[in-house]
Amino acid sequence: MRLFTALSLDNTQKREIYEWRESQLPGLAPCIPPDNYHVTLAFYGEIKSGQIESLVDRLDESFLKKKPQSIELDLQEVSYWPTKKMLWVRPTSWPKTLDQMAKKHIQVGTQFGAKLSKRDYLPHITIARNLDSAPTKLPEIDLTLRVSKVTLFESIRGNGRMHYHSLIDWQL
Repeated sequence: MRLFTALSLDNTQKREIYEWRESQLPGLAPCIPPDNYHVTLAFYGEIKSGQIESLVDRLDESFLKKKPQSIELDLQEVSYWPTKKMLWVRPTSWPKTLDQMAKKHIQVGTQFGAKLSKRDYLPHITIARNLDSAPTKLPEIDLTLRVSKVTLFESIRGNGRMHYHSLIDWQL
């Protein structure tokens, strides 16, 4: 199973981002469905089904040791990543607790075969993927999100698109 942990957005937050995208980038395609909006903490890749319970136990331990508070993110930047052909929105700064949480989740994942990223953690929400080029003018964004849930997701490819299935949630 392809697994990752992420800050989960509620339906109102997903709708706000979707409505911003539709008003500021009309006709943009192919876009990520709003149901898939999230802020990845750690990508684990393929985890054997027999290891999932152990992974969840380790993540439970990390939340019990230091239960983080809800996290506020001010989305202020729209960026295009040409090598991945992705468009995303992101904060320009974020609480250190988010970096610490991502680092801990990545460390937990390495115990199950996940690889450490060579890049610094950069929280973002992908809004479009497989774009041939960036829009000619990137719009501005100014949205504040208060996130209070972390989710372990399974990434499932089917019918030509990606779907994320929630396996377990942790409240912040």
